[in-house]
Parts: sequence; structure tokens; C-alpha cells
Amino acid sequence: MAEIIYADKEKCIFLTWGNAQGKQVVYKEAIGRVESDESTFIEFIEKLQVAVDDEMHIAKPIIASQDVLKSIDGVLMDAVNIIHKEAFLSYYKTLVFMKKYDIRKAFQEAFNANKHFVMNEKYRWTSPKEVEEILEYTKKRVTSLINKVLIKDLIKDIKEDFIFITENFQTEIFDNVSKHLKGVICTKRHTIGEPSAYSIDFGIPLIVCTNAINTSSYLLIDGDKRELIIDPTDERKAAHLKLINDRADVKQGDLTFKNPQFRIFASTVDTLSIESIAESNNYYGLCSFRTEYLYTARGITPSLEEQTEKYVNIIQKMGNKEVYFEIPRFDHIVKLDIMKNEVTDLDGMDKCAKIFEVFLDAVAAASAITDKKLSIIVPSILLKDEVREWIMHVEYHFAKRKAQRPFIGGVFETETPVVYATDFKKFDFVIVSLDDFYDEADDDFNKLRGNAHIEMLNAVTIDDLRRMHRILSRLRKAQRHILRGNVLTHPGILHKFIKRGFKEFAIPANKMYLVHEVFKKHLDNIGKYVGYRALQKAKKERELLEAKSDDDDDNSL
Repeated sequence: MAEIIYADKEKCIFLTWGNAQGKQVVYKEAIGRVESDESTFIEFIEKLQVAVDDEMHIAKPIIASQDVLKSIDGVLMDAVNIIHKEAFLSYYKTLVFMKKYDIRKAFQEAFNANKHFVMNEKYRWTSPKEVEEILEYTKKRVTSLINKVLIKDLIKDIKEDFIFITENFQTEIFDNVSKHLKGVICTKRHTIGEPSAYSIDFGIPLIVCTNAINTSSYLLIDGDKRELIIDPTDERKAAHLKLINDRADVKQGDLTFKNPQFRIFASTVDTLSIESIAESNNYYGLCSFRTEYLYTARGITPSLEEQTEKYVNIIQKMGNKEVYFEIPRFDHIVKLDIMKNEVTDLDGMDKCAKIFEVFLDAVAAASAITDKKLSIIVPSILLKDEVREWIMHVEYHFAKRKAQRPFIGGVFETETPVVYATDFKKFDFVIVSLDDFYDEADDDFNKLRGNAHIEMLNAVTIDDLRRMHRILSRLRKAQRHILRGNVLTHPGILHKFIKRGFKEFAIPANKMYLVHEVFKKHLDNIGKYVGYRALQKAKKERELLEAKSDDDDDNSL
């Protein structure tokens, strides 16, 4: 029997809980293949040129102010065209083969050496600062495309589960993420921030491990025991596979979404789970499909046509179930370079209007094509003054496309909108994002177990949420309010909200198995005495039986 080797726990950091198994793919091998011979390098350049031509023509971000000169578009296209110039390609090839540069570093240096093609008289009316901004943006985008080309080429023929190994975290692996990707291992330490956000939202385990694991042929990620298992035995593989199968989403029919007691929604950031959400009786609908990763994983604004096609596909698969699309939000964790850390407040929308205009146009077009009434979620609502502006923006785009007016709601992420919930009654519904509202609890979600986590939840303002629930339920036109967040996958926390009267929940699509029993138990107990009342009822029944028994004994005498 082969020995089971465990990675040194001091050198292995689990950023999320999860279970995964698969053969490994080492990203740096892709770069090695490119460096191996000239014909392979030429083939890579051709793929890169095609990728640049396909994507960069729609990459016209609002980099500077709204009144930026039209020549900016010319600068951008000339910057893109550098990659087709002979001088650039010759220097790029020299850096890769002669100086043995990493292919991404070689591109950046070759780009810097040839940017004089853009810095010329033709753009004398464009400020040097604006030109430099565009050049820097273009360089980052093409570097990202290099990653994408290499990664997609590496995994395109993989038809079995795999774990992706890379030195540095690569967001491009999550662009149209493969259904066979079961885990990501980074061999250099990172801060928890952005990589953790991707891992949590996509439900894919992520590990930072400084041990040498490149020679292993099979890996297991055991999130429960916080272990990375290298080259496990067949027995361990079988046990792990059984655990994964046991934790698969609950079977259809176990919990019907038609039950009036609850409306349970699934939340997701990718399209892999859409079919299972649509087919499962667990879910009342999709709430929500968060769209920011369509941008950040590829670093560029998807075209109107591309987004429309994707949204039509999602709506058609969901059938008669409710569908909620969330306006993309970019912050310091899930960021898009061209957004300059602007979130989706009104100022951010003014500065980066094109991104949101294209998104709303695409969703409205999808609604018109499918004749489906959708729900649009506005994130980061803080002040009631924002409500009217956002409603106006959304209604305009849907009217322009001759689509049905959607239901429009907002996300409550801080204490202020929760406390002043009646200020937002113009919304058709509200979403309470518990992951933001209970920020500290969510940060420590993977570290805490049982009572420790529940005590932390009790330490924050659960009373405010209960008060909000009562107020919104008693309005003349009761306002729907849905709780969502990873914290709801803790059975104890979910149970507390159910006891306080909440009826609508959005659970991450890949986490339903964690709390299915909570819903099922509650439904099974309807009309029954439970807990202390059940004990009291049983005691009273015993006393009645004993009294009846005594009476029977007396009568027999």
C-alpha cells in the first residue's frame, strides 16, 4: 500500500472549505511548451493575434473623462496593432528564446520598447497622460489574454476532473470555467482578498501551498480536515469520492419549491449550475445571477451580442421560474482595472456609463426576445435618493427595447438601509446581503464551528433585521425581502432566521446540501409540538394516561 503523504499544514493555507479530487495540471508547463521551439511560438503568436483582434475592438473603456477626445479610439487601436508589427514580434521572439524570459514578462518589455509607434504626431491633441493610460491598459489586457490563450489551450482537451496548479493566482481560469475544474493551488503566498472571493463565489476550493507538489500525479483537497493529500491510496480515493457523492445536491422531489412556507432561490456566478437549478424542485428561481465575473475573469466588457446570447440562454433554461439579474458591482476585492475601483453608485455609473448601459441593454433585449418578466437587482444601496435614479435608468433601457418593465429591487449591505427600510418602499423587493451585513462573521466563517459562529451572529444587529421584516411585511403593499449569503449555509444561523419569520432565502447553488435538512425538518414539524412544548405535551399525556389508569383500577375494585 502506498504511503499517504500530507502537505505541511504550516505551509498550506485553505482559503475556502471544499472537497475536490483530480489529476493535476501545472500551468507553467504551458509556458514551457511555447518556449520549446520556434514553430510552437509562432502558433502561439497567431492565436494571440486572433484573440486580440476578436476582443480588443469592443474594449473601449471610459478611461478618462466623458469629454475625452475622439482620437482616444485611434490611440487604442494603434496600441492593439503593435502586436502585428514585425519589429515587436522580432524583439518578443528574442526575449523568449535568447534571454529565456517568461512569455508574459517578455511581452511587457517588447510592448514598452515599441510603444513609440503610438506616441507620435498623429495624436498630438491627446494628452500624454491619456495616451500612457491607454497603453498601460492595453498592456494589461493583452497580458491577460496571454494567460487566457495559454490556459485554454492547456485544458481544452481535458475530459476528466483536474486540479489547476499555478505560481500566481490566474483569474482567467474562471472565464467560462470548465466543469471539470475541481480545485486551484497557488504555489506562492497571497493575501486572502481577490483569490478568496473567486473561490467562494464559484464554489471551487483554493489553496496556497509552498510545498513542492509538481511531481505528484494525483491530488485530493479535503476541506473538512484541512488537508492536501498527495498521491493518495485507492482506498482513500474511494472514500473521498463517496463523500463528494454524499454531498451532492439533494435529489429532486425531496423539497418542493411550490410549498407556500418558503421560497428558496439559488444564487450563482456562472452558467454551469443553471440546468440543475432549473430542474431541481428545491428552487423557486435564480436569485441572483451575479454578473461582475463576466467582466473581471476576462478583464474586458463583453459585447452586447455576447451578453444578450448568454442571458437569453439562462432565461430559456430557467423556464417559468423567477430570474434575478444583478447589475455588476466592482470593488476593491472583485475589481476591473478600467473601473478604477468605482463601485456601482451614481458617481461610478456616470464615470463608467458604457459598462452599465451595455449590461442593461443586453438584459432588456433578452427579456424582449424571451417575453419574460425579469427582476433587476441594484447593488450597494445606501441612500433613498439613489432609488429613483436607478429605477429611471433601468426603466429607460427596458422601454427602449420594448421589453416588459422588470421588477426592480436593491441590495441592503449596511445597517443604514435596514434601519430605514421604509425609505426604500419604491423598490419592488429588497435583498439583504448577509455576507456584507455580518462582515466579521463572514470573514471568520471557515474558522468557526457551531456555537462560536452563532454567538458572533447574536452579537450583531439581528434585531434590526427582525424589525425590518415586520415593517416590510405590514406595509399596505407588503414588500418582498430575500435573505442571501454564505452565512445561510450554517444550519444554526438559517434556523434562527426561520424562527424569526423569514420566508425567502437565496442559498449558493453548490451549498444546498448543507441546509436541506433545516428546511425539511421545519416542514415536517408544521402542526406539531417541538422542543419545550413537545416535552410539556408529552408530560401532560403521560399524566392523563396515569390518571386514566388509576380510574380503571378503582373501577375494577
